[in-house]
Amino acid sequence: MSTAEQKTETKNPAERSTADVTRDYPIARSGQKITKLTLRKPKAGTLHGLSLTALMQMQADEVMVLLPRIVEPTLLEKEVRDLEPSDMLQCAMEVATFLAPKAVLGYPIESKA
Repeated sequence: MSTAEQKTETKNPAERSTADVTRDYPIARSGQKITKLTLRKPKAGTLHGLSLTALMQMQADEVMVLLPRIVEPTLLEKEVRDLEPSDMLQCAMEVATFLAPKAVLGYPIESKA
C-alpha cells in the first residue's frame, strides 16, 4: 500500500469533502458501465427541503432526493430509483457520515484558539 493510499484510508471521515462508493451493481449508460460514484459532502443549501433526521436515519426516499444533487457522475432520478439496495445503503451510509458531527464520529473537536 502506498503512502498516499494510507493517508486516504486513515483520514478523519468528518473532514472528508468527498467519498467514493464502488458499486456492487454497475449502471449501464450509453454502452459504458458506471462502477464508481463520488459523493460530495453537501452544504446547507444542497439540503434545502430535506429532513436532516430522515437523512441520518438513512430513509430511502430522502436519500434518493439528495443523491442527484451530490453524486458524480450525475445520476438521473430513474437511475437513483433503480439502485440496488446494497448500493443505496453504501451511499446512505456515506451521507450519514457527512452529516454527523465530529464528536459523534469519535473525533475530538479541535480548538481554534
